[in-house]
Amino acid sequence: MRFFGVCESTAMARISTPDGVKLHVEEVGSGTPVIFVHEYAGDYRSWEPQLRHFSRQHRCVTYSQRGYPPSDVPSDPARYSQDLARDDVIAVMEALGIDKAHVVGHSMGAYTALHVGIRYPQRCLSVTAAGCGWGSTPDAASRDAMKALAAETGKMFAAEGIVSAAAKYADAPMRQAFKHKNPRGWSEFARMLAEHSAEGHAHTMLNLQLKRPTLWEMEAATRTIFVSTAASSSSVRCRRRPFWWCRVRAIPSIARSPRR
Repeated sequence: MRFFGVCESTAMARISTPDGVKLHVEEVGSGTPVIFVHEYAGDYRSWEPQLRHFSRQHRCVTYSQRGYPPSDVPSDPARYSQDLARDDVIAVMEALGIDKAHVVGHSMGAYTALHVGIRYPQRCLSVTAAGCGWGSTPDAASRDAMKALAAETGKMFAAEGIVSAAAKYADAPMRQAFKHKNPRGWSEFARMLAEHSAEGHAHTMLNLQLKRPTLWEMEAATRTIFVSTAASSSSVRCRRRPFWWCRVRAIPSIARSPRR
């Protein structure tokens, strides 16, 4: 059973990235394209509620990132990085014949969406980065503590296997609000997380999340984004146009239809 069920008339495909990794892609609907990029603990199924809503008027695309079955799980750590994750979005668009799209990311996927907007603004109608900013604090000691936690998380997945590590990660402090507000949704999230690859999670955490630049280090680059961009974070303050930061933005706001 998939997350919240599945949209009818969903087209599935496996596309190849420039370095030969096969990605599982699904799309539904027609109209202006919207590309959804999942978080560290998610996969292509995580966006099902948004696909149900937006596919009424838009061409919606969701995919599992490299390291997340049913996409390939490369064993080489060098095949995981923020730049590769960014370019995988473009590979999906190229394979589906999409010139421009609204790019929507959550958490880890939000960082990737921002990098797509910075590197490939001509391919973006807009960028939405929801829950973006973990690890991005101006305090050096706090940043170091977050990096240490990321390293421990990656090692946990590598050492303990997916069942044990997923159970611990799903019940981590940052997941408690979800667990208590929506027990059924959290239970399904935890079950799907346990279906992932321990190797993929370890490589993703140790080679993508641990090594990616913080938002503070990206400040100059984000000022060059001239596509419509909305981002939410608890780690940064509001900033001037053309890039908007909001300290608090309810996740349901992602269900608003993007401009065509």
